[in-house]
Amino acid sequence: MSFGSRSLKAPTPDEQRRMNKARFSGCVACCMEFGPETVWAPGEIHHLLLGSVRAGHLYTICLCYHHHRKNHQPTLGPSLSGGSKEFHARYGSDQELLDYQNDLICSPRTTIQRTRKPARKLSKVVPRAGLV
Repeated sequence: MSFGSRSLKAPTPDEQRRMNKARFSGCVACCMEFGPETVWAPGEIHHLLLGSVRAGHLYTICLCYHHHRKNHQPTLGPSLSGGSKEFHARYGSDQELLDYQNDLICSPRTTIQRTRKPARKLSKVVPRAGLV
């Protein structure tokens, strides 16, 4: 399976299960916009980034085609590819989106550790204590 120019190793079975749960939970932006009970279509997996490197398969959120790849449409809100600043201003930071996704799929929360300057290696990721 190819993951493009910023490729990762193939997901482990646990990582694949988590991504499948996320995909079928629906788009996190649509869930925030319209409520989780109104979202029914499976979406696409978006890997969160640390700098320009994918953080890993456990650091993914589900976005519908519109919120992942299309340009802004007033009725659906901004898309990530149409401008990440507008998207994040409306829906929250990568960490907030990851927390929301993990809550939707009942997955343990994880914290994305960011560094001040972009690094070639991924930063260490530390799970939050006490949250399930």
